[in-house]
Amino acid sequence: MKKTPLAFLLNISLLALALVLQSCPDPSYDFDAFQEQTLDFGKNDQRIDQQEYETLVVGIGSSDDRRFQMFRNESGEVEHAKVAAYLKKYLDTEGTNIALADIWQPGLGTLTASSFNVSIFLENSASMDGYVDANSTSFKAAMNDLLTNLASFAATDSLNLNYINSSIISLKVAASENDVADFNKNLNRTNFKTQGGKRGSSDIGGILSQILNQQKSDELSVLVSDFVFSPGGKDAVRYLEGQRSQIRSEFVAARRNNPDLSVAILQGQAEFEGTYYDRNDKPHARLAAERPYYVWLIGTAAQIQSVLDAKILAQTRDGFTNKLVIQSASEAVQPPFKILYSPKIGSFDAKSLVKGVITDAQAARDDRNRGIFEFSLAVNFAKGMQDNSYFLDSTNYKISDAQYSLKAKPIADRNDVSLNSFTHVLTLRTTDLKEEELVIDVIGKVPSWVYSTSSEDDTKIETDANETSKTFGFSYLVEGVSDAFYPRSKMNPLYTIPLTIKK
Repeated sequence: MKKTPLAFLLNISLLALALVLQSCPDPSYDFDAFQEQTLDFGKNDQRIDQQEYETLVVGIGSSDDRRFQMFRNESGEVEHAKVAAYLKKYLDTEGTNIALADIWQPGLGTLTASSFNVSIFLENSASMDGYVDANSTSFKAAMNDLLTNLASFAATDSLNLNYINSSIISLKVAASENDVADFNKNLNRTNFKTQGGKRGSSDIGGILSQILNQQKSDELSVLVSDFVFSPGGKDAVRYLEGQRSQIRSEFVAARRNNPDLSVAILQGQAEFEGTYYDRNDKPHARLAAERPYYVWLIGTAAQIQSVLDAKILAQTRDGFTNKLVIQSASEAVQPPFKILYSPKIGSFDAKSLVKGVITDAQAARDDRNRGIFEFSLAVNFAKGMQDNSYFLDSTNYKISDAQYSLKAKPIADRNDVSLNSFTHVLTLRTTDLKEEELVIDVIGKVPSWVYSTSSEDDTKIETDANETSKTFGFSYLVEGVSDAFYPRSKMNPLYTIPLTIKK
């Protein structure tokens, strides 16, 4: 007699139980009780086992709290991947670090957290010579820190060392400590030339294509480059547009094979002393200046998150000026938040604020603020992979009611105990107060720092000090990646905050 798979029976029983309880809502179980229960389970043994997970899902199905909608699909069914992702982020935020693999899910069980290979790809095109020839050793020191930290990182299974330009040049598989030391010692123009490849122009699209086409699911790729496009005598604008299109296509294809693919882009600064090649491939000999370089992490969200959480990059010499993480926007996460009773303009009742509901809302009636309604909420974005500055840019937010404006600021006063577990304060204002379900979304997009550090014309780099801090065509490159993750026809929410306004 053929046995029915246990995972199938568990799925059926969970679904049946959830459907029964959805028809009989339990008003006493709300999102706050869900979070409290999650924290109790997670703190107990740093995992969420089957019984605990099923208890949480039953709670979701039994409650009429609208905040649970984030876990349901259009048919009202609980999506377990969304539940598990939220449990991990919430526990991390509350200081209980837990691996996604330690959260039981129907059909998967509790998986053992696995390590991954780390493959380094250092571009050795001619444009990189100035970083390794400079009298200052800032770039070499940064590379030494980066590779040493990655080699000793607990999650690193093996470290593979490569150069890359027109082809991948494998230097060492499963590098030892001595191999890493030799790699760093040989960072110079002579060795770059010796290792070969076509060094005369930089085809960034081709470089990314090579990495994506050979990358395995258990591998994190780390690409280090100045990311300066070198058209090789071609029309620069057409070349950049073509590269943007190619890069988008490459990442769209890669995401089909790995839907969890993510990219982290970090911008550092290092001394450059050598020949710089501009958009027309004209050499500018003996340019000496601080120039940007970039470290890209290409892998799953979990792999990148683990590297960021371990401060691998933060501990690199001189650190990094800017950071951008591009990840799937298919599952918006609700960050921990609370509505603040003060400061405010106008008035409202505090009785339901803990549920994300503002009641008895009234606009101000005094002469100075007549007709204005303003309130603030504290939000914890600590476990988001984006840079903190991303959450300070009001253009990265989308509010369901366009009559509201939003301002964001970091929480600097750590003496206020009530705000200790939050990172930002969002202030919303309107002159058209009405009853509504108000949703604030943090959307995925290219941040402003990419455009401010991108150059359209680098032909006067020797005389224009501002140009030395920019990277030619960089925005085209990042837009190519971003368009593969965040289609311009969609809103692409990364985080969502649901509120209710009642008059």
